[in-house]
This record gives sequence, structure tokens and C-alpha cells, in this order.
Amino acid sequence: KNVLSVGASHSYGYDLARGQLGPSYVASFSSRGPTTDGRIAPDVVAPGKYILSAAARPNSPGACDPLDGDVPQAGENMEGLFSQAGSSMSAPLVAGAAALVRQYFEQGWYGDGTKDSGSYLNPSGALVKATLINGAQADIRGVDNGSGRITEVAAYDNNAGFGRVSLTDSLYVAGKTGVGFRFWDGERLFDGDVARTYEVTIDKSRGCDANDLSVTLAWIEEGSPPGCTKCLLNDLDLYVTERGKDSKVYHPNGRSIKDHSNNVERVVIDGAEDGSSYTIYVEAYNLNSLSQKYALVATGCFGGRTNTLGTAQNVFSSQSDGGGGSDSTNRAIIIVCASVGGVIVVCLCFALFRRHQQKSKKKEKEKKATQKKVAQKKATQKKATQNTKQKEKPHKNQKAEQKGKPHKKQTGESAAPESKLKRERPR
Repeated sequence: KNVLSVGASHSYGYDLARGQLGPSYVASFSSRGPTTDGRIAPDVVAPGKYILSAAARPNSPGACDPLDGDVPQAGENMEGLFSQAGSSMSAPLVAGAAALVRQYFEQGWYGDGTKDSGSYLNPSGALVKATLINGAQADIRGVDNGSGRITEVAAYDNNAGFGRVSLTDSLYVAGKTGVGFRFWDGERLFDGDVARTYEVTIDKSRGCDANDLSVTLAWIEEGSPPGCTKCLLNDLDLYVTERGKDSKVYHPNGRSIKDHSNNVERVVIDGAEDGSSYTIYVEAYNLNSLSQKYALVATGCFGGRTNTLGTAQNVFSSQSDGGGGSDSTNRAIIIVCASVGGVIVVCLCFALFRRHQQKSKKKEKEKKATQKKVAQKKATQKKATQNTKQKEKPHKNQKAEQKGKPHKKQTGESAAPESKLKRERPR
């Protein structure tokens, strides 16, 4: 709970392997939360697939870099360089960012955004952690599971935690970052104390154009036993109100109530307007020990100079993928290709249908012609048969007449004696 847990996101440009979706996506192998007691994990994410690094070659004295100046592609090795993936690659990046945060305080950059404008400060671990988390950006679009399968993510979830590490959104460097920076380190609350309050006012008079006010509270407490189901021992609470709108309370970590699980709490207020004032509250809800020290960080427009580096146009805000083209462009290309492909498929199907239809018509025509020929042939045969019968009919009638004449004669001769007998019967 006191460490800074790091997940792995995709890299950018040449460091991407074929098929990766780009730096706005979490790598599929990156471990997810929550912890056994329900705390957010990981805290932040950073590029970890793929990262170009130095390879140890103990048996090869001298320079290890490729002599031709070339570098290995994603996932490959080349002489003294290798490209690897894993949260073991993203964690060192965050460690380097943490070292820069420490240097920022030690060299006094926190005064007015220039070196030595403030006195030397040895920041606590809680301040370094709060600074990194406070500037983390929740613009991760999903978990890239490969083959186009994406798991949706949301701010404060257990895929990307508080978001991707972004030093330009964490610290104020005059003219080179877009946010003002306020911090309070080594603050202490005793059990039973009233809430401690801090005031900040949004000031965009010198060109700062940051849209949000971000406030983060972090503290380092005693360790908890392994397997604990309630690991938080000293429960501090953070909430923010806007002056004149005290009825509206901003609670941390995307919740509508206080957080009693995490020892890092963050409030982000979207669209903080110029001139608006906010009150930050830190209270001791329930302490296991007598007191608890903490660090508090706030970023927003606090009168800083405008950013002249144009860091707002980056691969995240421009919705760009890792290959250097924008997602909208890629989507447009995909849509056009899919549309053209669809039209081609429809045309092919229509052509095949017409061809099939023509063949069917031809077969039907041939069938009708064949049937017509057969019918004509049958009709011819029938007519020939009838003609033959008509020719044979007179002969039959003649024979019938010849047979019939004698019969009638005999009948006449035999009838006479019968009638004669009838006449003679009275005698």
C-alpha cells in the first residue's frame, strides 16, 4: 500500500510490434487489481511493450551498440541492444520519472518554475508519490488483448488506476508545462483534530490554459499483516468545495462518498473556471496511531506562464496511434477500404447473379425450344396416323356391306314361311 505499483501500456512508433494499437492502450499482460482488501491497483501505468534497452554482454569488451547505427525491432536483440516487454520495463520508466520529481524539489524548481527559484527541499516519499499520481492522465482507451479485442477501462479502475504518468501535467516549469503547482509536505493530523483546510484560486491571467484542478493526498503508514482484508490503518479523508457553492462536495477517486480503503486519494474538477476559488479539506477520520503525516499536491492554473512547447499536441490528445497516424485517419482508411471492398463484393455478387440468371434464361429457352420440337414431332406423327386410318376406312365399310347383304336375304327368306304358318294356324 505504501509503494507505487506500475502497470504496462504500449509504447510508440518504432518500438511497437505489428498489430499493437498504440500508447493509449494497456498491455494484455499487465497485472490488474484490485488488491485483496479492495484498494486500487495498479496506481499508474507507463510504456512497457516494447522498450529498447541495453543488453549486458560480459564477454564482449568495448562498445556494445551496433556499429552500423541500426537498432533492433520490437521484441528482437541486436548486439548490445534488446527490445523487451513487461512491467519490468515500465517500472524503471516510472522510477526515472520519480528521480526527476526529486530533482525538481532538490534544485528548487518549485519556486516560480525555474531552477533555484526555491530553496533546497528533500521531498518525502509521500510527496513524490502524490506528485506522480496527481498528474497521471486518465486518457487510456482500453486494454489491447490482441486480434482487435479490447477491454474497456475507466478512471480509477483496476486496469490503469489513476492513469498514465505525465510529468508535464505533474510539475510546473515556466513556459514548458501547462499547469501550475502547489504542494504541502510533512503535514500532520492527530486523531480527533478538526479538518485542515487549504485554499487555491484559479488564475489564467498569464496564459495558463489548463482545464482541470487536480488535488491528491498521499500518506505512508505502518505496514499491515499479509493477507489483510482491511489494510488501511490510519484513515485520512480528502474532499474539495468551491467557494460560494459549498453544497457541492467533490469526493476522491471517482466516488460520491468518502474513501475508506486507499491511502492515496485524488479529486479532479473538470472545467475549473478562471477566478474560482476552492477549499481543500484533509481530515483524520480514524487513526490507529496517535497521528499521521501526509503530503498534499494541487495542479491547475495558479498564475503560471503559458506553455510554449505545444505539448498539448501529443500522441494522446491528438488521438494518434503508435504508428504515427491518427486513429481517426486509420478509422477513415478502414472505413473507406471496407466500403470499397463491400462495393466490389456487391458488384461481384450482382455479376454472378446476372450470369446465373442469363444461364437460367438460356436453359429455359432451350427447354422450351426442345419441348416445341417434341410437340411438333408428335403432332406430325399424329396427323400421319390419322391420314393412314382415313385411307383404310373405305375398305372396311365395303367388307361390312358384303357381309351384310346375304344376311338380310336369308332373313327375308326365312321370314316368309313363318308368316305363312301364322296365317295357316286357324285350320
